Amino acid sequence: MIDRTDSEMTPEPSDRLKAEVPSGETTGADPEISSPMLEVHAPHEPIHTRKNFAIHILAIVVGLLIAVGLEQTVEYVHHSHQRKNLREGIVADFRLYLLLVDEFTRANTQQLDDVTTRIHEVRQFMAKRATLGPPHFKPTVPPGTLRLGNTEAAKNSGLLQLLTPGEVATATDAEVSFDRVAEYRETVRTATRKRTIFEQKFQSEDPPGAFNFSSITPLQLDDYIERLLDERATISEYLAYLQLCHRGAIAILKGESDINTLRLLERAETKPSVETQ
Repeated sequence: MIDRTDSEMTPEPSDRLKAEVPSGETTGADPEISSPMLEVHAPHEPIHTRKNFAIHILAIVVGLLIAVGLEQTVEYVHHSHQRKNLREGIVADFRLYLLLVDEFTRANTQQLDDVTTRIHEVRQFMAKRATLGPPHFKPTVPPGTLRLGNTEAAKNSGLLQLLTPGEVATATDAEVSFDRVAEYRETVRTATRKRTIFEQKFQSEDPPGAFNFSSITPLQLDDYIERLLDERATISEYLAYLQLCHRGAIAILKGESDINTLRLLERAETKPSVETQ
């Protein structure tokens, strides 16, 4: 039997290391054993058949359709939100519009009554059946200015085009009505100013502000009654247009947006209530 030396029986370092590391486990010193990160790449193999080419094109088309569809969906949701806010703002505008129209109606109805009473007094004086006393016109609080703030802002920003053509036409027609209201108001103010200037000719300084029509001539009476009649006519025209605006605003607040239907409703014979709906 051959004797073995101790050196031959001593295990090598590599053998010791293998014995210390259990099977199935790896050391951190060997990078080749660690799991690589998963990466996805498009296939690089060449397209050799028509079928593969068609599949490739179809995948591209489907991907583009999905991207465009998602973009349009996001845009639709955004525009729907803007449209909802815009319509709420327009409704708020027309509620304020209706309140102001009714304020104009109340103020001008009172002025019309006062002018009509004064015409009767002057005619009684001209018929020598009464004395002509001072004019009595009740003071009125000047109403505010008609303005569609939200609608005007939407028009300036271009958002008004998000609405239907009928709604756009309605908003545009409302702006035209504002201009007409302003014209009527100025016409009434002019007629009132002319009448007031005439009456001030007969105001005395002692006592201040007192009226004395005892010296009025027949020619001046004719001038006075003409001014009063002109003022009454302009107020009546203004009130008729305000009634038209009232009916239109009521119809819009009820949801009507067709411009032709609105104009038919505005010209209805039913007299609107002065009270705010």
